[in-house]
Formats: sequence, C-alpha cells, structure tokens
Amino acid sequence: MASHRIVLFSASECRFCGLARAMLEAWGEPFTERTVDEDPNAMRELLFHALEARVPAILVDDQMLVGFDAERLEEMLREPVVDPEIEDDSWVDQLLRDSERLPEDWPDE
Repeated sequence: MASHRIVLFSASECRFCGLARAMLEAWGEPFTERTVDEDPNAMRELLFHALEARVPAILVDDQMLVGFDAERLEEMLREPVVDPEIEDDSWVDQLLRDSERLPEDWPDE
C-alpha cells in the first residue's frame, strides 16, 4: 500500500516541531525531517513550498501545513495517496472517442 510523502520542516529548539515529530512517529507515518536552522537547503526548500519561514511546517504530498494543527494534519493524512508517477490521462481516451469532432487540419503528432 502506498503511503504519503511527508516532510517535516523543523528547528532545533522548536517545541511544536517536537510535538509534530512525536505525533507522526506515534501514528507510524514514515517522514523525512529537514532542520532549517542547521541546513540552508532545507530553509530554501521550505520557502519554495510555504513562502514563509515558519516551523513546524509539514509537507504531505503536495499540501503544506504551516504551524502545528493536529486536526488538520490528521485530515491531510486521511486523504487518499496520490501517486505522482500516474497521471490522469482519461482526457486522451475521451479525445479519441470524440475524434470525429476534431477539425480536419488537427495536427497528426
């Protein structure tokens, strides 16, 4: 079964970061921790995803939670896992079914 991709952005002396870490561990969720006050690349990554330098910040798949909100984190983890390797290409099938409606000069690539 697939699991969420989780990144916890934290700081060394952050009490709420410790709570977020403990919660993820208690739930048995695998996660990667990036400590922003020890790793400048972690800070850049946090700013890229969250647009603000505040911890804890938790990236779950493509959703960012800034601050410690146990209820919202639990909601995010209950959402279905989206596999980034699989793209929804159902529109291609629909296009092929409706191909008689395409203009005659439609490119043949």
